[in-house]
Amino acid sequence: MALIRVALPLPLHRLFTYRLDDGPAPASGTRVVVPFGRRRLVGFAVESTDLEPQGVTLKRIQRVVDEAPVLSETEWGLAEWMARYYVAPLGLVLRLFFPAGSAGEADREEGGDGAPRRLHVLPMPPPLEAERAATEAALARAPQQRRLWRAALELEAPIEQAVLCETLDVSSAVATALVAKGLLRVEVMEVTLDPYGRSGALPEVADEGEPTAEQAAAIREIRGSLAAGDGASFLLQGITGSGKTRVYVEAVAAALERNGRAIVLVPEIGLAAPTVARFRARFGDRVAVLHSGLSRGERASAWNRVRSGEAPVVVGARSALFAPVGRAALVIVDEEHETAYKQDETPRYLARDVAVYRASLEGGVAILGSATPSLETRSNADAGKYRRLSLPDRIAGRPLPAVEVVDLAREGAIVGPGLSDVLERALAQALDAGDQALLFLNRRGFASFVQCVDCGWVGACPNCRISLTFHRGSPRLLCHYCDHREPVPDACPACSGRGLDTRGLGTQQVEAAVAARFPAARIERMDLDTTGAKWSHAHLYRAMQAREIDVLVGTQMIAKGFDLPGVALVGVVSADTALHFPDFRATERTFQLLVQVAGRAGRGERPGRVVLQTYLPEHFVITAAAAHDYEAFYRRETPDREALGYPPARRLANVVASGTHADRVEAAIGRVADHLTAGAVDGLALVGPAPCPLERLRGRWRHHVLLKAESPAILERALWDLARREEELAGSAVRLEIDRDPLSLL
Repeated sequence: MALIRVALPLPLHRLFTYRLDDGPAPASGTRVVVPFGRRRLVGFAVESTDLEPQGVTLKRIQRVVDEAPVLSETEWGLAEWMARYYVAPLGLVLRLFFPAGSAGEADREEGGDGAPRRLHVLPMPPPLEAERAATEAALARAPQQRRLWRAALELEAPIEQAVLCETLDVSSAVATALVAKGLLRVEVMEVTLDPYGRSGALPEVADEGEPTAEQAAAIREIRGSLAAGDGASFLLQGITGSGKTRVYVEAVAAALERNGRAIVLVPEIGLAAPTVARFRARFGDRVAVLHSGLSRGERASAWNRVRSGEAPVVVGARSALFAPVGRAALVIVDEEHETAYKQDETPRYLARDVAVYRASLEGGVAILGSATPSLETRSNADAGKYRRLSLPDRIAGRPLPAVEVVDLAREGAIVGPGLSDVLERALAQALDAGDQALLFLNRRGFASFVQCVDCGWVGACPNCRISLTFHRGSPRLLCHYCDHREPVPDACPACSGRGLDTRGLGTQQVEAAVAARFPAARIERMDLDTTGAKWSHAHLYRAMQAREIDVLVGTQMIAKGFDLPGVALVGVVSADTALHFPDFRATERTFQLLVQVAGRAGRGERPGRVVLQTYLPEHFVITAAAAHDYEAFYRRETPDREALGYPPARRLANVVASGTHADRVEAAIGRVADHLTAGAVDGLALVGPAPCPLERLRGRWRHHVLLKAESPAILERALWDLARREEELAGSAVRLEIDRDPLSLL
C-alpha cells in the first residue's frame, strides 16, 4: 500500500491523502479517480508520502486513469509555478493541461480523454474463389448486403461504418446483418475530428512572395536564437500590415527543422480561422487547433494528435498554451496586448506572461507580437529583458491610411445615427468606387438603454448594477454581463408613463442607419449577437474576401486580425466609447483599439482612409492614434503610470470580496484591508477598500482592495498570507478572489 497526496480541482489550497492498495505510485500529474464526500472526482497525483494523517480513515484511490505520465517534467514545473504565482489551488491549475471534461466529476466522465470513438469496418482477407462464389449465391436475395460485402473486400484500410454505409446508400442494419453472418469485421476505433477539414471552413491564402528586408532580418535573429538554444524572448513590434504573421510562419518552420514543437496563440476564437489557414497552407495536417469553440470531441481529438507528436504545431486561444507538446521550442503570442489573454476565473493567469515563462523553462523561444505593445511588454524590451525586433513599414511599401478626425461637437452634422456628414460622404465615395468599408463601434445592441422621458427611469439588470441594453431584432432588454433578458415594457414601470425612449448608440442602430442611407449596399454586422453560430466568424471573413459584403459594421471583433485588401475605408463611429471607463488602462486600450481598427484600411492596391469621429479631438490618445504614433503615446503614458504607481512601474493585485449579502461583503473586505494594514511592510501600498466599479454582478455584491507593490516577492507574500486566512477573514458567506496582474479593475 502507498500513500498518495492528491490535488483536487476545487477552490481549496490544500492536498488530500489517499491510499493506493496496489500497483506502482503514479507519476506527478497523473489523473486518479477518488471519492470526495458523496462525489467521485478526477484529481491529480502530486507525490507519495510516508506521513499518514492522524484521526482520519484514509479512502482509497479507485482508479488510476493514465497508464503513462501525461505531463513532462517542465509542464509539471509550469503548473507548480502558476499555482504559486497566481495564488491558485494546484488542482485547478492542473486541470488546464487536460481536455475539457476530463477532470472534475468522475460520474460524468470517469476521467477519460473524451476522444471520439466510432465503429469501423476493417479490411477483409480475400476469399478463395469457391468461398466467394458461395457467398455471392447466399446473398443473391440481399442485394444491399452483397454490395456492402463486396465493398469491404476492396478496402485497404479501416473506414468508419457510417461513412461506408452512407456512400453505398445502405443502412447500419445491413452491416449488422453481415457481422452476424461472419462476413464483415468491425471494431470500435478512435477517430480524428478536424473542425477545419471541410471545404469552405478556412479562408483563402494568397502567395506572399519573398520576405521583405525587415521580415528577413527578424527571421534571421529568431533562427539564430533557436539554433543557439538561448531561451530568448522577443518583442516583434510591427505596424499594422507589416507582415508579422509571415515572421511567425518562418519561425515555426525553423523550429520544425530542428524537430521542435510550436504553440501559436491568437487572442480570440474569431481570429483562429485566418491564422489556421496561414499555417495549414505551409504545414498541412501537422497543425492542430485548440480553443473553446470546438466540440468536446474535436478538442480531445486535437489534444491526442498533439500528445502523440502527429501535430507538432498548435494554434489556438489562450488554452492552447497548455497543449501536451512536451517541450515547446517556440511559443508565439500574436496581438500580445489583448485583454482576452487574461483568464477571468481561477486560476486568473495572463497567457502572455505564462507563455514567456513556459518558453524559458523549456529552453525555447518566445515571440510577443503587436503593433501596439502593452506598456509592460514594451518596458521589458526597453529594459533588455526582451529583444526588440521592428517591422516599421507595410508590405510592398504601402502607406498607412490617412486619418481624418471629425470633431462631433463642431464639425459635420449628424445625418443619421452614428453618421456625420463627413463619414457619410466618405462611405458614398467608397461604395461608388467599388471598395469595401468597415464601421467600428465597440457597443453592440441597438441602443445603450431605455429611459422614461417623464420620470427618468432606466431599465436595469436585477442581477447587476448596470443598465439593460435594448436589442431591436427580437425586441428585448439584455444584460451584457449575466445575459439576463426581459421584454421591453409598454409603459414605464415606475410612473406608468408611455414616454419610453432609447438612448445611446449600438451596432444595430448604425447598421440600420447605413441601410437607410445606402439601400443598395450589402451590409452585415459582426458582434456577439451575430456570431453565436460555430462558423459565423469564418463565414463573414470569407464573404468579405469574396467581395460579397460592401459594409461590415462591428465591435472590436473587426478591429484585429482582418487582412482584407478590399477594405479602403474604416469609419470609427465613436472613438471615445472606452476612454471614460473607470480603469487606469482606459487610455491604453482606446489607443490600441483605434490603431488596430485603423490598420484594417489600405492593405490592398488602393490607399486607405480612416474617418475617426470624436468629441475629444485634442486628447493625446486621439492625436497619437490618428498619427499611428505608438512612440508618442508610450512617451506620454509611461510617466503618468509611474506617477500614479501603476504598471509597469509597480506590481498589482486586486482582491475582490463577493457575496449575496452586501453588508457581509463590505465587512469582509474591511477585515482584509485591516489585516493587510496591520502587517504592512515597506514597498506595499493599499488602495481601498471600496465598492467595485461594477458593484453588483450576476447577483453578487462586490467590494475590493487594490495592492500595489514594488517587487513581485512582496506581493506574493501578502497574497499567500490572505489565501491561508481566507476563511477567517471572509467567513463562509463571502468568497475572496485574488487577481494578480489584473488587466481590469471593473
